Amino acid sequence: MKICIIVNTSLPIGLIANTVAVLSTNVGAEHPEIIGKHILDANDMPHKGITTLVLTILGSDGDGLKKIFSLQHDPKFKEVTFLGFNTIAQSCKTYDEYEEKMKHVTTAELEFSGICVYGQDTLVRKIVGNLPLYK
Repeated sequence: MKICIIVNTSLPIGLIANTVAVLSTNVGAEHPEIIGKHILDANDMPHKGITTLVLTILGSDGDGLKKIFSLQHDPKFKEVTFLGFNTIAQSCKTYDEYEEKMKHVTTAELEFSGICVYGQDTLVRKIVGNLPLYK
């Protein structure tokens, strides 16, 4: 299995960090099986489980993110999880505000801060294979 987060490279670094944090939380909640067991260090101090998979951060522009998000409707990617984080969500102060604003916007109108793609390695590579690492 493979996890990739694709961020909008036009965003400032603080919003990119926020995007990665939100999408990482979402994929862990959606797929708890990717989180390893809690472990102890040599002093018997507990450490919560972290992801057992490598999480790759890639970069794209806004149009590329829209294209990737639209692939969730392609039957060949039905087993892939697509999680989007849009600029409306990123700008809201409360979840209620986000919910209300989303009622008035179509998917085509959304601008994405980032997208997380999770699934079988070969399928995820088909989706993100040509994207560069975010630097």
